[in-house]
Amino acid sequence: MRDQSTRRPTSATQPQQKLQLLFLFLVSAAFPSLLTSNVAADPAGLSCRTCREKPSTSGSSPPSSPLFRALTPADRQRLDSPPSSPLFRALSRADRQRLDKGKSIKATDPKANITPSQHQEGKKPSQYISTTKDKDLAWDFFDRGNGVVRIDKKKLKGNTIDMQTYPGVGGALTTREKEVLVENKIPAEACTLIRRDGDG
Repeated sequence: MRDQSTRRPTSATQPQQKLQLLFLFLVSAAFPSLLTSNVAADPAGLSCRTCREKPSTSGSSPPSSPLFRALTPADRQRLDSPPSSPLFRALSRADRQRLDKGKSIKATDPKANITPSQHQEGKKPSQYISTTKDKDLAWDFFDRGNGVVRIDKKKLKGNTIDMQTYPGVGGALTTREKEVLVENKIPAEACTLIRRDGDG
C-alpha cells in the first residue's frame, strides 16, 4: 500500500491552498515586515496572528504612514520666518550715518547681557537690534525720517530671535510688531535702502 504521507492533495484541497497562497502574497506585498518571523514556520500564513490582528512593532512603518514632530521654538521660528524672507528696519540717525559710511548697524552695546524680553520692554543698553518682518510696519510705525532698509538674513553673522515664537513672550504688541531681534550688528552688505513705494 502506498504511504499516505506521500499522497498528492486531492482536487478539493488545491483551490484552498491557492487561496491561502494568494492571501499570503497580498499581505506580504502590503506589509513586508510583518511576515519575516512567520513565513518560514507557516508558509500558508494561517497561524500568523500578528498579521491578522495588528502590525508588528519591530519592523519599519509602511511608506504611506505619516510622521509627526512636536516643534521646538527654533523649529517654529524657521517655519514662520524662512531664511529667504527679508527683515526690515526703520533707521535711526546713527544707523543712517554709519550706513552712509559703509559701516555696520551696531547695537547700543554689543557686550550687554540683557534678555530678549527686557529689550522688548525698552531696556538699554542692549546687545540686540530691533527689526520687523513687515515692511509696511517699518514705514508706518517706526520710520523716523532716516529711511528703511531691507535686510538679507543670509548675510547676518549674529543670532536672530523671532519674538513671536520666543518662550514667555506674547500679547497684542508682539503680534502686531512682528519683531525679530538681531544680535550685536547688522553688516552694511546685508542692508539695502528701499523706497516707500518701491520694491521691498
